[in-house]
Amino acid sequence: MQFVEIKFIKKGKVEFREYQDKFSNICLEKNCLIVAPTGLGKTVIAALFIAKALNEDETRRFLIIAPTRVLVGQHALTLREILDLDSEEITEVTGEKNIEERKRLWSKRIIIATAEVTLSDLEKDVFDIRQFYAVIFDEAHHAIGNHPYAILGKEIFQKNKDIRVIAFTASPPLEKEKIQNILDSLNLLSIETITEEEPEVKKYIFGSKIIVVKVKSTAALNRIRQSLLRSIENISKQLKNENVNLSKIKSIKELLELRGKEINIENKTTITSLIRIHHCLTLVETYGIEPFIDYCEKIFLKKGKSATQLKNDLDFRMAYEVAKSMQVVGEEHPKVIQLKKILTDIKETDNAIVFTNHKYATKMLFEKAKKWNIQGAYLIGKRGCINQSQKEQLNVLEKMKNGVYRVLFATRVGEEGLDIAECNTVIFYDNVSDAIRFVQRRGRTGRKKRGKVIALIMEGTKEEALFWAGKKKAEKIIKEIKKDAKMMPLEHFINLSNEESALKIIVDRRESDEIKHELSKYNIKIEEQTLEIGDFLLSEEVCVERKTTKDFVESIIDGRLFSQALNLKQQYMKPIIIIEKSGDIERVTLNSFYGALASLISDFSIPVIITESNSETAFLLYSIAKREQFEKKKGIKIREGTKPLNMKEIQKYILAGIPGISAILAERLLEKFGTLQKIFNADKKELMEVKGIGETIAKRIKEIATLDYNKLK
Repeated sequence: MQFVEIKFIKKGKVEFREYQDKFSNICLEKNCLIVAPTGLGKTVIAALFIAKALNEDETRRFLIIAPTRVLVGQHALTLREILDLDSEEITEVTGEKNIEERKRLWSKRIIIATAEVTLSDLEKDVFDIRQFYAVIFDEAHHAIGNHPYAILGKEIFQKNKDIRVIAFTASPPLEKEKIQNILDSLNLLSIETITEEEPEVKKYIFGSKIIVVKVKSTAALNRIRQSLLRSIENISKQLKNENVNLSKIKSIKELLELRGKEINIENKTTITSLIRIHHCLTLVETYGIEPFIDYCEKIFLKKGKSATQLKNDLDFRMAYEVAKSMQVVGEEHPKVIQLKKILTDIKETDNAIVFTNHKYATKMLFEKAKKWNIQGAYLIGKRGCINQSQKEQLNVLEKMKNGVYRVLFATRVGEEGLDIAECNTVIFYDNVSDAIRFVQRRGRTGRKKRGKVIALIMEGTKEEALFWAGKKKAEKIIKEIKKDAKMMPLEHFINLSNEESALKIIVDRRESDEIKHELSKYNIKIEEQTLEIGDFLLSEEVCVERKTTKDFVESIIDGRLFSQALNLKQQYMKPIIIIEKSGDIERVTLNSFYGALASLISDFSIPVIITESNSETAFLLYSIAKREQFEKKKGIKIREGTKPLNMKEIQKYILAGIPGISAILAERLLEKFGTLQKIFNADKKELMEVKGIGETIAKRIKEIATLDYNKLK
């Protein structure tokens, strides 16, 4: 076996691999995202890069970002094992250390830290990022949207534009927009990929085969399931909202979104009850009767309206009683029985990981394994009532490596990045449709010899769909990334050359300082002017009106929304409205709110984009401006003069100025009556014949048409 022999790498410690040597050299040349399967030694590539960079200049310092504290700790241990440096020069910085201690640690040569604490200390000037030669982002697929990775990447680039940035991931997102988001956030200039199929990798990776084990339900479980389904049907009937069809809502996520929009307290209670029953259904179908019983008993101890609603539902109580009966007679969930068979059949020299999505299920399976005389341990996160500290997590991983434990029961904390002892068997006790998590789970096996992935799936449940969706997405990810990387360099997608200094956005000077601050984080020129139309000019064709949710509601009430939309449409070829989330919708009904959105999109043909925050809005503005000005070569200027209105638009505009009348209702009124005169002369009964016009709006039209202006105060 040939070993790496360069200064700053311990002798006989790192096996020489061509692809690792190649990627570490690329890291010296440019900012890049390295996409490589789990098990190919991304930490080793980082260590080789650090060693080679130190050979060029021994004064260089390095910052490594990891998503969790346990991964921070493990990277620190690995780098101390590989790099021929004083171990004191390699340190960890996490939120567990106080600020005075962190100030001292930030002076070390190599810092491994979480994104959250790095961002906090950077903003407080606890350390100077300009003193670092390079920053390395592990698990870079997190750098999307408002994740601390993305925010930190932009902050670092703002303060040190010359810093080398290296990023690693085994599981990039499938969507090209998200990949672009990562590249923009971290200031990366190329994507470098390698797969298990390439000759230079095949000799080091053995791969794994996927085995699907379908588990049949039992008579008792079927009774519980049917009782819960009837309970869903019973409680659904109590929802008093004619605009919602609960039969079309199939997931907890959809119910959570519905509850967020609902303003009626009784309806919110009913939706909360439905969320809880759906969760119970998942527990019964996927995990076992113990988690279901535990969850039910927690509900029964609560005093809220939803808990009372469930306590009073006979079918929900019946499901619980059947589960308790199963527990009393010792009837196990069929998945538990199947898992016991798999684990007891594993050779004594082999290791296994059992993945679940819930801490309770992880701990439950660990306790059962002890009764089966299986040497196991569990790995869970730090938060919540069931938790492990960073020290406890690292201790578990170390004992797995040393052969003290053979089976590891893990939540998603074990999926990502951790150097877990070679496992021949990975078991999906539950399943995920998320491609990133599927890749991470599967990557825990097949490193030193052929492994297998066993997916336990309950027949006739949504688990089957989840598994196949995750598998399909995972297979597509690397294929798409590799295809794009072969077709053209990343510079086709992103241009951070001198050309970017010409990027300009005209901002209305009345816009908030917060959004201007977020825009200033990008390498663009911000020109402030007083704009009569819109808030941001991104090109000669694109003008953006930005509103918070509160602003949007106010503009519906006072009637200015549609006049603003009309002005945007008249002046610019590509108008856009951005709504920034800011609290709940108040003062208008959901019907009015979504009716206004529908009118903007369908009547005015104006795209409406909803963002989560100032930073997300700023990134969107920057991305559109870059596409318009660089890729499409469009200039930027304020439109002057007014396009002539046609008579139809004037008539609709006049009617839409009446509170409660959208552009859609205005059009319906004009189609029925033909003229404004006939509309204002019509009686309430005639007006109410138009779909959407009720007594209140009809009365308002008559009042506006007949009240004497001179007598109004």
